[in-house]
Amino acid sequence: MAPPPLKLLGGEIVVSVGALSDSSVYINRLDPYTIHLVYDVMVEEWANQLEDSLGLKVHRIPLRGGEGVKSLEGVKHIWLSLLKTGATRDSLVIAMGGGSILDAAGFAASTYMRGCKLAYIPTTLLAQADAAIGGKNGINLEGKNIIGTFRIPELTIIDPEVLESLPEDSYVDGLAEVVKHAVIGGKWFMELLVDNVEPILSRDTSLLEKVIYHSVSVKASIVERDPFERWDRMILNYGHTIGHALEKASNYTISHGKAVSIGMSIEGLIASKLTGFPLDELNLQNEVLEKLKLPTYKPGSGIDLRGLLEHMGMDKKFRRGRPRLPLPVELGSFKIVELEWRQLWRLLETLER
Repeated sequence: MAPPPLKLLGGEIVVSVGALSDSSVYINRLDPYTIHLVYDVMVEEWANQLEDSLGLKVHRIPLRGGEGVKSLEGVKHIWLSLLKTGATRDSLVIAMGGGSILDAAGFAASTYMRGCKLAYIPTTLLAQADAAIGGKNGINLEGKNIIGTFRIPELTIIDPEVLESLPEDSYVDGLAEVVKHAVIGGKWFMELLVDNVEPILSRDTSLLEKVIYHSVSVKASIVERDPFERWDRMILNYGHTIGHALEKASNYTISHGKAVSIGMSIEGLIASKLTGFPLDELNLQNEVLEKLKLPTYKPGSGIDLRGLLEHMGMDKKFRRGRPRLPLPVELGSFKIVELEWRQLWRLLETLER
């Protein structure tokens, strides 16, 4: 039996094996004037299945996913397509694809005519477990996600079956966010991952339904408390301060999931020094990441930790130019720590030894 839909600030989140084939049930409730499908050309198969399920006229806006679509030009293309096909504020924009497509389409839908109806159908694990939840829509301007909005979609449909055709690297990337939510959720979630490494890696859909549901539940509960990231929601950035700097330093040749995985192992080490994060729990986190084929930091690995500081200057999580790190105190408990740059420099210096 599928788990019950989750509610998040007026939006509905459906996590269920086979949900895509039942999408018309959920979408018809939104009573859209017209439907506009912004989708990644790599998921044409799922776009076709969605249109067949709806049995309605769908205006398609095909795009190629990746950071390139998260630009003013990419969003302008979506705006113009909506305008040319007669979209109004009562129209529904459906974003189908990975996080970059959801970001671009979500931003376009939240700003077109000051906002029209929005639904997400994430097709990568990274998007299903994280990017599709919480209403953040960002496009890049010099830095990552510098321009954006908070806009909770009316509907999010998450179907683990679409992950069966996902490339291995992309699938493993998404597991980093699942582990992050397990660190936030508590030891019970981490033990669920430890006990099910093989079926997770083999993409057992019934288990993935459970894992993704728990991951989404953890994030949704935090977003519900702090939708605009005033404080509590910063916890969800665990691993991302270092991770985003790694991505930028590598000119985005290091994928997001791998960068966040390394970021969690580094920020976990910082937490062991600043918050008393127990080493056995840090080791458990890193063990799970490595068993799920994700990288962790080890001294002498060639990563210039202090050199990453220059790539953190445009980080949105900083307050008046000072780094703020969400750090685990123990599994299931976090503290947001504000540092001086010099203090962060010294901490990173000690980790390199």
